[in-house]
Amino acid sequence: MANTVNLESFLDNAEKILGKILNNDNLFFYEKLDVSVEKIKGELNDKFGKLKEEIKVLETNNSLKEIGLSGEQLKFKLNAFYFIRDELIKSKESKSMKKMLQVIGIILGNLGTVSPVAHAIKEIVDSLKPLLDYMWDYIKDITF
Repeated sequence: MANTVNLESFLDNAEKILGKILNNDNLFFYEKLDVSVEKIKGELNDKFGKLKEEIKVLETNNSLKEIGLSGEQLKFKLNAFYFIRDELIKSKESKSMKKMLQVIGIILGNLGTVSPVAHAIKEIVDSLKPLLDYMWDYIKDITF
């Protein structure tokens, strides 16, 4: 049960971070990509909700342990995420943002081996990385 609680907390944080990135008014590339940010956010919120439910089942059948998301491995990955998130809050450097998205991607990648929903969320994270790199000068005002 502890794994589920820890992963749910991580997913809440990841969802919040992605929401703040998508809510940033300075990201003018949305118009160029011809997408609705509101629809993307809605789809992501739905997917995060489904994934939170899925991890409860994954823990009961030991799938989390098999994919490296339990015990010390989970603790290490989550602590890496929270450390980098805290550094981003302090420094607001693009390097920290990229690393934080990378760690989010790693954990979602683990989950994606047993959950298509996690894989779908990871694909959004992976798509945001190069766009954020390109737009970093416009998004430094994101607060976490």
